[in-house]
Amino acid sequence: MNSQQLVTKALANEQDCNYHLPSPCSRIPVISVIIPTYNRAHSIGKSINSILIQSYQNFEVIVVDDRSTDNTEEIVKSFNDPRIKYIRHQHNLGAAVARNTGIEKSRGRYIAFLDSDDEWLPHKLTKQVELLEQCKPEVGVVYTGLEIVNEFNQIQRTKVPTYRGYLRNTLLFANVVGTPSTVMVKREYLERVRGFDPDILQFAADADLWVRLSESCEFEVISEVLVRYLESDSDRLSTNPKAVVKSILAFINKHHKNLNLNNLNKEKNNFLVKERAEHLFYTGRLLVCNGFIISDPKAIEMGRRYLFLAFRNNFFKLKPFLYYGISLLGKNAFFNYIQLENNSRKFISSYILKRE
Repeated sequence: MNSQQLVTKALANEQDCNYHLPSPCSRIPVISVIIPTYNRAHSIGKSINSILIQSYQNFEVIVVDDRSTDNTEEIVKSFNDPRIKYIRHQHNLGAAVARNTGIEKSRGRYIAFLDSDDEWLPHKLTKQVELLEQCKPEVGVVYTGLEIVNEFNQIQRTKVPTYRGYLRNTLLFANVVGTPSTVMVKREYLERVRGFDPDILQFAADADLWVRLSESCEFEVISEVLVRYLESDSDRLSTNPKAVVKSILAFINKHHKNLNLNNLNKEKNNFLVKERAEHLFYTGRLLVCNGFIISDPKAIEMGRRYLFLAFRNNFFKLKPFLYYGISLLGKNAFFNYIQLENNSRKFISSYILKRE
């Protein structure tokens, strides 16, 4: 029995989930907002409040608690709003399964996702619904820009995307859509692809869903910051090298296996070669770095391949080839070079600040 079947069996068993649902509203909401959460009692209140103050109010909120051990349930129920539904898993099944549980229990025509440490700006839902209802039927996803904040609520940087249309050839190599918190999807397309794949870990589960959606519908974008995304150093999957490697390799095996990667530089499509090279480099460096940490030769080999492909896609940028060559010298040489590069960057930044 594979992991998908195990998850399905667990969710089908009433003993595996405790449902705490208020009496159903008389009308079916236009939007279902799904919040997966795990031990986010300290932040989920802000997330829910950012939904309740939206200018668009025809929604339901489904919070799926992936067996938190803190007082998340108490925080959620303190809102005492009949539009908020609370579902608790009896076993920790991961964010992908939690989102799928929410999708299964939702009723809205449109599905919007919000992570339990992110927030929406007040007109996010209004603008997405208006755009979806104005667009042609082939548009199934609308996503927005975001601002990235730290734990002190200070803005670190912003991302204002511009990609639209059939984005498969773009999304195969770069998650230009980003976090689910920016996304609203038509139910019909989400059900067609059967939601998130629990076999792909959180590090690439979002990117996997966007690729599969892009095979059947167009994407539209609101090039405006409408989401506040919390970037925290705590509880990040990216700090788990084994999980990062497993997730990236699962994505590659699923979506890149039958591609002729050597001909990428001949196929521009709607994704610039230069940008694709940058993302090939990022993937290769992640695989080599984490592969060395956990002594995984398959990850190291695949990472080197992607570094070389990044160089082939953009001959004018030697950095991927330099990383590729240094990786051949072994773990110590590779990490010594990264440390040298980081120190040089800090020195240059410090020098510029002193000159100013």
